[in-house]
Amino acid sequence: MARKKKSWQERVFDYVLDREAAFSIGTLHRRLGNDVSLRSLKRFLGETGSVMSVDFEQYVPAWSYFQNATFLVKPQRWEVADGVLVPGHRFLPFHDFRLAAPDLTLLLAGGWDAPNGDDSSREIQFNRASRRTVAVPLSRAVIFYTLFGQEALFSLIGIEDESNAQVDFNDRENALVRLSVFDLGEFYRSSGFAEGDYLECRVLDWEEGFFSGLHRPAAEVSHRLREDWLTTMEDAFREMFDFFDGPMDIPTQLQYAYFLGDESVLEQPGGTIGELLAADNDLQFAPFGTNSSTIWTAPKVPERPLDPEEFVVEPEGVIGDLEAILEDIGSSLSEGEIEAFMRDELYQGGSKAGAVDRAFSGAHLPFAHEEQEKAFKHELEKLWRRVSRNYVPDRDVSIGPLRSRLLALYEKQLHWIRSLDAREMRPGEIPMEPMQEVGKFFSMITAAIELLNHPDADDPESLAGITDQMPLLESAAVEILDRAEEAVRQVIDRGQ
Repeated sequence: MARKKKSWQERVFDYVLDREAAFSIGTLHRRLGNDVSLRSLKRFLGETGSVMSVDFEQYVPAWSYFQNATFLVKPQRWEVADGVLVPGHRFLPFHDFRLAAPDLTLLLAGGWDAPNGDDSSREIQFNRASRRTVAVPLSRAVIFYTLFGQEALFSLIGIEDESNAQVDFNDRENALVRLSVFDLGEFYRSSGFAEGDYLECRVLDWEEGFFSGLHRPAAEVSHRLREDWLTTMEDAFREMFDFFDGPMDIPTQLQYAYFLGDESVLEQPGGTIGELLAADNDLQFAPFGTNSSTIWTAPKVPERPLDPEEFVVEPEGVIGDLEAILEDIGSSLSEGEIEAFMRDELYQGGSKAGAVDRAFSGAHLPFAHEEQEKAFKHELEKLWRRVSRNYVPDRDVSIGPLRSRLLALYEKQLHWIRSLDAREMRPGEIPMEPMQEVGKFFSMITAAIELLNHPDADDPESLAGITDQMPLLESAAVEILDRAEEAVRQVIDRGQ
């Protein structure tokens, strides 16, 4: 059997993980060839957290920069008492962002080992911390995920345990969630760990999420070290704010604060990010739009006007896979969403033409040249053949009705977004908050739509859960689009 060709995204990760020193984006782009546009490559590198850059031409691999970096984790009183450590956001940004908290591994110092029987060559022996699951109040759990950003909070807690999907997240005081935690009971007891002490962690493998941990008594962190570290980190955050000139997602902010600041903070840590945010300075969590959060300076809430230049599409003529072409021409659709339209047409007895028309009705597709347009149509035809060949009508009996309802919501959003072009609304004129609300809500809808493409999507419990939420989702979609439309109309009325 022929080996499946890696996607360009997988090849990018392979390239980055194979580089210890900085590399130029031009060299990487030439290696990828026509599979991806330069613009899409820059966006991908910025979103993955796999690299950092001061000019977005030369990039430093994150794995190399953070290798052997040292940082502190401060267990809370109840964690020490219960013998656990909740990973949560505490290991950010020192691991591959694709890893979730349950994927991380912690090796704990557990005494001394003399491999040759010679005490003079003794080395600290590290043992892998085991895992166990604990149930904690939601109000207690959420504080361990705030650095991922408000928008990611509930999905990350959902990843921790399947049962968390049934939790009422509006009832923070009474709801219980199950978390996968490190079992540190024996480590705490044998090391004499006390409230206020730290776990000093070192990055062993950024890609795999491997860390070592030593007991660091609070008494060993001098007042001078702590104050110097807090001041240096505060300065680093300010450098990061100036660098981006606007709010970013919190994991990226953390990464660049360490990257742009003084490297001494990674060699002699004197505190935690949580202690930095609790200290007497201007750093604070700030809302950004309706569903997002960032770290910013008090008392100003961050605002970043939408830059029209960010929305100008200048295709580079990529003729790689369908996803790459969609990115190059500036389409908001993904291959998975187009597949869902095709599956819905098959469910309703329709055709490929019907699916394509629904997906792209009213959309402007600015192909760079005729060859790219031919490649686009060829990729659509390949996708249709694959989907129709594997489509099983009997299996779609339970999925089909739900998919149709979700797609109906998505089509409303697509038609509304495309109506803005017809009304000659420039991106910089559109109010940011309602547009963010539209984006966040419908990203959840499209995630559910793409989930139904999977072969195992006919799980009765999962389908029942989404079906029960559909009336709420349908009413919410109308309200969100109505608010956005009203905001747009106000802009139009002011311009008349």
